Amino acid sequence: MYKLYISQLLMLGIVVWTGLGAGTIAIFINAPSLIIIFVFALLFSIAGTKNLKSRVHNFADGAVLGGWIGLLIGGIAILHNQDFYNWEETTLPISCAIMLLTVFYGYVLKAACFLIAENLPEEQSSR
Repeated sequence: MYKLYISQLLMLGIVVWTGLGAGTIAIFINAPSLIIIFVFALLFSIAGTKNLKSRVHNFADGAVLGGWIGLLIGGIAILHNQDFYNWEETTLPISCAIMLLTVFYGYVLKAACFLIAENLPEEQSSR
């Protein structure tokens, strides 16, 4: 169990450290992106079997799928709302960064779920 805690802390530390190297950690926080990821992940985990390990894997897969769907939603919204006649270079990079956060969140959650699932105790078969 200690391996789980140490690996989770190291993974979180690396993500925060690289985030601080990019500027401030606040650029990696976006509530709508987090909501999209968690809703997809929860729906996938609920739809799974009753086995806890498979539910954790389904949660991870739902988070990644939600991330990619969030990226597509963001890309469509950016292209729909972009005024190509009055181009502003300041809004497009920020919008693209937020759009990519959903994929980032999805894969970070998948990595965390992998560590959790691999450290779950084996379930006993009923006799």
